[in-house]
This record gives sequence, C-alpha cells and structure tokens, in this order.
Amino acid sequence: MPPGFDYEHFASSSDELKDGFLHPFGNCVFDIQINGCTGAALNVTGLAGLAGLIRHGALKALERQAAKESGTTLAANALPTLPKALSGGAADTYVYLGANNGKNVYVGITNNLARRQGEHGARFALDPITSAPVTRGQARAIEQALIVRNPGFQNVRNSISPNHAYYDDAVSWGESWLKQNGF
Repeated sequence: MPPGFDYEHFASSSDELKDGFLHPFGNCVFDIQINGCTGAALNVTGLAGLAGLIRHGALKALERQAAKESGTTLAANALPTLPKALSGGAADTYVYLGANNGKNVYVGITNNLARRQGEHGARFALDPITSAPVTRGQARAIEQALIVRNPGFQNVRNSISPNHAYYDDAVSWGESWLKQNGF
C-alpha cells in the first residue's frame, strides 16, 4: 500500500475479509481513508481486482487526491524535467503492455488502443498502463524505461535511441513516472 495509507480505515463491507485474510472470490467494497480524507468506495472483485487497482495506480490516485484536499504535497509526485526534445504536444497517447499467456512480453504506445489491438491480433492482449492519455514524448519515455527494465521483451527497437544526448534523462523521467504510478 502507498505511504500514508491508513490501515485502520481499510475495511471490507462484505464478509470476504475474514480473519485478516481477503478471500479470492466475491465482491468486496473498500472504504479507503488516506491522510484523513475518505475516498469513494472501491468495488473490487476478489484478489485479482484489488491487484489490478493497485497495479493501475488507483490507490496512488486516491493518495494524490487526499494530498490535494488536505493542501499538502507529496514528494513522490515530483517528476524530473522531461527533456525538451520530448516536451509539448497533445496528451493523446497511451502506453500499454502486451501479454501472452499471462506474461508481459512487449511494451508499446498508441493513440488508439482498439485499432492497435487489432493490428497485434492474437500475438498478445493489450493492457494499458496509462489510465489517461499522455503526450507522445511522455509515452516514449515511459516505453523506453520499460524496455530498459525488461531486456527480454519482444520489442525490436528502442522508442528513444541510446545515441540521443537526452536518452538518460528520458529514461530517468520514464522510470520516475512508473514508480510514481505504482509500477
């Protein structure tokens, strides 16, 4: 759970949370209170649903909202400066992981997830990691950070050439974004 998470207020309104263990079946509704601010109830189906919320940064988003409501700032929210060559443009691009047999094997970016899934076909299923679109430059930095983290991925080319002077700064920005968003 994210720093600042108030474990005392993490409770299930269903009987699926018994003896301190979350049972993997059934619907659970969690009331989340972070830094004194109560978030909306989260409807979750089993452990897979909770893992998905955590993976996709829903709890991070609640923590950021709590900080905003309480007038505090979270040090973890500060990202390094994105290199100028990657700055600007419309936020219209998504970053996704491609999974095959339940294992992530590819990372990509697109401005149309449905079209891109069709282009990939049965090769793998897309799992977007950006809940909202980002700029193309931001997407490239996130994608490159994931390529660096996962040398065994099926990506055949870098999103950002290691020969660019801004390569290290871009990967650092992407890595910071990934950490900030729970990856």
